[in-house]
Amino acid sequence: LRFSNLRQMLDHISIMASTSKTTTHTNSLGDPLTLDSVDFLFSAPAQKALTKLQAENVASAYTLRILTELRKEFTSTEAAALLRVAQLRRKAISKFPHAEQMFFVAEALDQATAWEIALHRAEAIHRSAPPGPMLDLGCGIGGDTLALAQFRQVIAYERDPVRLRFAAANAQLY
Repeated sequence: LRFSNLRQMLDHISIMASTSKTTTHTNSLGDPLTLDSVDFLFSAPAQKALTKLQAENVASAYTLRILTELRKEFTSTEAAALLRVAQLRRKAISKFPHAEQMFFVAEALDQATAWEIALHRAEAIHRSAPPGPMLDLGCGIGGDTLALAQFRQVIAYERDPVRLRFAAANAQLY
């Protein structure tokens, strides 16, 4: 597709975004991560459970024990979402300084640039780009967006509503 100006491109992107509201992600336990489960993960009970899970060994060898305990208080879908977030947070520690509070989708975490590298690239972009806000199209969970935001205003866009909600939540940590 070709666009004669930025406005035309953004209008096209907005149209594409409005047609992609049904995105779900399947976590390692086979449960879909929907916008409803994202809403749950942002709730006070989920936040309390996620804080408690930080002290747990969430390796796959302990999945049954952890899920059994979580299912005393949460549905199986909620328990699976909690465990998956806890596992991804643990995996993300090597990439992000605030990983223990961030939200991830497995594929997006795997694709995310490590913080130090993203920060270095963001600084280089900041020095060479003209003044004004940056546009991050396809921001995923927000890794590069967060780094760019250390230097200037960033307008982030993501077609996937789950990743977009996670990116917005992650942005509040920085």
